[in-house]
Amino acid sequence: MTMTASQIRNELLGQHAEVRSRIAETRLAIERLRQGDPARDLLRSALARLADAVRRHNEREEELLKDLIPTVDAWGPARAEVMVDQHAKEHQAMYSVLVEAGATPETDTAIALATRLVDQMVEHMVVEEKVLLGEDVLSDELVPREYFGG
Repeated sequence: MTMTASQIRNELLGQHAEVRSRIAETRLAIERLRQGDPARDLLRSALARLADAVRRHNEREEELLKDLIPTVDAWGPARAEVMVDQHAKEHQAMYSVLVEAGATPETDTAIALATRLVDQMVEHMVVEEKVLLGEDVLSDELVPREYFGG
């Protein structure tokens, strides 16, 4: 079954909602650590669930958009490159923080790393929702552009 652009958009925005839920869970774990809760495993678990949600979303996003985004407008090919590049950077940052936050014996360092990561992820999603998932980009009225047809 072929999905319409709006169906793709809705599915991916739904996944963004899931990622935001995992971010909220991670922020809760961060706050508990700030207040002196010694349960560092709570943060590790929240980060692991967040990483899994981001991984699933990125894989699905690339699957659904890899052939569509390059055709939406003159910026389509650039949008596709940015998407893949950002996902690679996101994965690297996520797993780096997972390792560092889990390995550091200092709670303040773990909190700072996790906070910076979730803040960056929120910023990334806001940009992605505008550049890749906006109604002006993913519309059912989408007509693939022909750039060299004259």
